[in-house]
Amino acid sequence: MNRRRLKRGNPWEMSDMMDVAGVEDEKEDEVEELMDEMDHHKSKVDCVCDTVKAIAAAQDEVMDDCCDLNCDRAIKELLDPTGDNNLDSVPFVLYCKGDCKPFKGYGTKIETNEEAHFDCFSSFIFRVKEVDDNCCARLELLRVNEEPSGSEDGCKKRDKDPCKQLDGVRVSDLTRTHVCITVDLNDFNGITCLPAVNLD
Repeated sequence: MNRRRLKRGNPWEMSDMMDVAGVEDEKEDEVEELMDEMDHHKSKVDCVCDTVKAIAAAQDEVMDDCCDLNCDRAIKELLDPTGDNNLDSVPFVLYCKGDCKPFKGYGTKIETNEEAHFDCFSSFIFRVKEVDDNCCARLELLRVNEEPSGSEDGCKKRDKDPCKQLDGVRVSDLTRTHVCITVDLNDFNGITCLPAVNLD
């Protein structure tokens, strides 16, 4: 790794440069340790994790890199005391272990127009209601309000994956259903958070 050459002159400047070199040494050592760990674990299942750790450490050396949207940022937006937008929810998508596919939940309501009948629907988008100490969670299904005309085609299209469910939908059309399912969060291996929104 290239080091900044120390020049004769101001001792404070020389001290600053030595500090920079020390930080660079620490980062280089961290990357080397991760690379050694990768070599040691090549035959193990966590070699992918080690590789991604090494990539992250290397990228951190050359630039400050943060996501425009992630779960941490969505939660901070929700709790921002300076915000004046009445945000109340962080919707999210879950990914199942094994097949890595987005998890789709199903719910049913009883519609009472004319004759009472069941209205069954599905959703990839959830709002958490509560989670116990064993990671058993109650999740509310969120639904997209469809236009009365052509709603059947819209429902078929939006039933395929989370992007098709949400793509082009106005934020105000994502609504709560008050229909909940109970899941074990240990059965999932990934989560995508949507931006914080107002659902009430």
